Amino acid sequence: MKEIKTKSVFSSYFDSIQIEYEHDLLYHNYFSSYEYIRLLPKPFTFQKYLNNFDKFLNLIIPLVIPFWVFLLHPIIVVILFVKYFVTSLVHKKIIVDDSIYLDASDSKYFSTIDKKDPDFPKTVINIPFKKTKSIPIEGLQNVNFFSITNLLLIIKSVIYSIAVIWHFSKTPNRKMIFYSYMSFKWFLVYFTLNNTKIKSVWISNHHDRWTGLTTNLDEVFVTLVQHGQLYFYDHVNKVKLLHSFSKKINRIKKIYVTDNISKKHFKSYIENNDLKFSTMKSNLELISWRPIGPLIHKILIVGNHIQMSFQMKISNELYTKYGANIDVCYKYHPRQTNQITNNSIWEIQKDNIIPKADIVISYGSSIDHEIEQIINCKLVYYDYLDKNGLSQLMSEINNLIKI
Repeated sequence: MKEIKTKSVFSSYFDSIQIEYEHDLLYHNYFSSYEYIRLLPKPFTFQKYLNNFDKFLNLIIPLVIPFWVFLLHPIIVVILFVKYFVTSLVHKKIIVDDSIYLDASDSKYFSTIDKKDPDFPKTVINIPFKKTKSIPIEGLQNVNFFSITNLLLIIKSVIYSIAVIWHFSKTPNRKMIFYSYMSFKWFLVYFTLNNTKIKSVWISNHHDRWTGLTTNLDEVFVTLVQHGQLYFYDHVNKVKLLHSFSKKINRIKKIYVTDNISKKHFKSYIENNDLKFSTMKSNLELISWRPIGPLIHKILIVGNHIQMSFQMKISNELYTKYGANIDVCYKYHPRQTNQITNNSIWEIQKDNIIPKADIVISYGSSIDHEIEQIINCKLVYYDYLDKNGLSQLMSEINNLIKI
């Protein structure tokens, strides 16, 4: 692998958030976002609300930017400084191995990799910025991030995260102004990992700020473990949309992939002639359905925390139309925290089990291809943003259920 020159801290930061910005552009383009709304991060998460208030938001965003730069951003940084300073005081400092797994995403597939693999890390660094709680990985040392950072690095991160906002005034960076909301956390992780002299980082992020961060650390090479699908499914045109990036990512030496489509896409934006791939096997365990009548149709809904309200409409519609002729199971997403309220539904929260269903209803999850490998079932999809999405789904299911 050729030698990579070290960039400045600010250059590394902007390269990192540009990956995430360009990742979000695919959704903005698909949703035909208004001019200023295209500045907002994570459009897929907030699209339901953007549809209702798009004109209003487009009007006020230019007015919000000065408040963000001079007031909101500094306040956020100060609050996080106090919070993380206090948190770091209660954690005992630990010296870690030079090869780590940075738990900044879903570690489901990482936990299935053979620990005899060369360079397999001995330590998991649990990032406290995740929305969901990290699950300890058996056989590895699990270390809280605040056990490897210190006050000087926290102060240094404050200075950089305040200073970086002025770099957003430059023309190429203005479009990413609101992506500075994670700047303090980014700098803190960046400075901490460089300070610990890490040589090898394993990570389950594909194309976000954490991928950019790890591939910009000094003298560090990255092993990437795919944790979900890389495409966005266009329900209107029935095609898979893949993200494109203006710059290629380097310092990734190996990728564990779930399928050949993912392997091909990784090659399109990762630069390394010696890049190695390994295809992961499904770790799903097929289990029997709970005891029900012999003629009842077994329907599995693949959970999604953002789309849960729509998925509950699906389940209610199913029970209203088919009643005792069906049994519904809801399999939670690994990072899902909200809970269903229908007592008739069978709930599965464990990551690595799947019940033997007749029909699987999915939003387009990475688990779909695993389900197809181990269950002889009919997989149906829906578009929760389409006002006719529910009726179209029920029409398709009606063709499968004959009563």
